[in-house]
Amino acid sequence: MLLISNALLILARNRPQRTLNRAFQNAVGMGPATFLCRVRLNRARRALQRKSARSTTVTEIAIELAFRHLGRFAQQYKALFGELPNETLGRADRRIRTAPAMRD
Repeated sequence: MLLISNALLILARNRPQRTLNRAFQNAVGMGPATFLCRVRLNRARRALQRKSARSTTVTEIAIELAFRHLGRFAQQYKALFGELPNETLGRADRRIRTAPAMRD
């Protein structure tokens, strides 16, 4: 997975960090670090919704997406989506178990 950091964006655009932050704020309504964090949180949510609790854990997904502080990841996830990551994974697991069997 390719991680884009603030520093990489700054080097790529050859602009000072303050200029980049202002441009992001004006265009997107948040700074680049917040934007990139939300992108990763949304990727985590999609992964949790697609997986089963039997095949993965919240920790595995968080680490795969470069979240180093799992407690902070859970807090940010809940702030954005209104539920904890393990609740999303559990709901996805229940949906998989209760889905009707496919017919030929």
